[in-house]
Amino acid sequence: MLKNEHEVSKFYQANDLKKLDLMPLKYEKLSSVKYKINIPTENFVIFAESHNKNWQLGEQKPLQLNAVNEYEYENNSNLNYKRFRAYLVSYIISIIMLIYLLFQLKITSQN
Repeated sequence: MLKNEHEVSKFYQANDLKKLDLMPLKYEKLSSVKYKINIPTENFVIFAESHNKNWQLGEQKPLQLNAVNEYEYENNSNLNYKRFRAYLVSYIISIIMLIYLLFQLKITSQN
């Protein structure tokens, strides 16, 4: 079995996206939809997940260049999945409806 000898990370930094001389970038995973990256020393930040415009570094959407999320660093270290708020609201509504239906079921079964 082959073993990868290179350091693997979710975040990388690079000065030139054409050469892709990638250097790992330290980060902290705050949740499954939020990361905080260390301030890069290079111009570009690469998030090694499939390209998705909802992953935003600050208010910046990823560049439309490759299959991963690439950002020109602009003094913001927070990467968030913006659609999560919409999903969260729908989850909360679903839970409230489930509780309501279970409560109604209990009332009708007692009669």
